[in-house]
Amino acid sequence: MKISDRVKVADVGEVAAAIVRQFEMETALEKDAFLSPLMARIKKDGEDLTTAYKKDRFSSELDDLDRKRDNLVRNLGTAIEGYSVLPLEEYSTSAKALKAVFDKYGRAIIDENYSAESTNIKSLIGDFSLEESKAAIKALPGVSEILKMLCDAQGAFDKASDEFTRATKSKGESATAIKKRVLSEINSELLPFLKAVRKSEIYSSFINVVNGEIEKVNATAQTKKAKVAK
Repeated sequence: MKISDRVKVADVGEVAAAIVRQFEMETALEKDAFLSPLMARIKKDGEDLTTAYKKDRFSSELDDLDRKRDNLVRNLGTAIEGYSVLPLEEYSTSAKALKAVFDKYGRAIIDENYSAESTNIKSLIGDFSLEESKAAIKALPGVSEILKMLCDAQGAFDKASDEFTRATKSKGESATAIKKRVLSEINSELLPFLKAVRKSEIYSSFINVVNGEIEKVNATAQTKKAKVAK
C-alpha cells in the first residue's frame, strides 16, 4: 500500500512526522545504513513541508482577517456619518466631533498595504481612546461596540501576520513540490525497502506503524473525497 496522491499537504506532513517519530523510537534500527539517511531526508522534507503549508495557510488567513477589519472600518465610518446628519443635537454634536477624528484617516486606509493599514488602524483606535473622544463615543449607541470589534480584528490580524512572518523567514520550495518529494521518499524508497525486509523481526513494529499510518491517512483522504462528491 502507498500513500495516495490525493492526500492533502497537511496530512502528508503529519504522516511523515509520525513515521519519523516511530523510527526514532526504534533504537535497533538507528544504525541501519539504508534507513538512517532516508529517514533523515524524510524528517527534513516533512518539516519543510509543514512550514510551506503554514505559509500558504496564513497567507489565506491574512486575506480573510484583512477583509474583516476593512468592513469594520467602513461600518465605523458609516455609523459616525449617520449620527452626524441626524436632526438631533445630542447625537449630531458628538458624531461631528468623532467624524473630525475619523476623517483624518478616512476609508482610504483600507486600500493601503497591510503594514500601513495596521499602523493607521492602531492610530485611529488610539485617537478614539483619548479623553476628548470617550464622552462622544459613549453618547452614540453602537460606536463603542464597533470600535471594540475593530480592535479585536486588528489584534487577530497582528497575530496571524506574526505567524506568517515566522513561516516565511526561510524562503523555499512550494508546498506542492515538497509534498511530491516526500511522497516519493515514502512510496518509492521506504515502502519497497520495508517490503524486502518484512520477514525480519527487527523491522516488524516499525513496518506495522508505517502501514497503519498510511492506511489511516488514505482512509481520511477517501472520506473527504466522498463528502465532496455528495
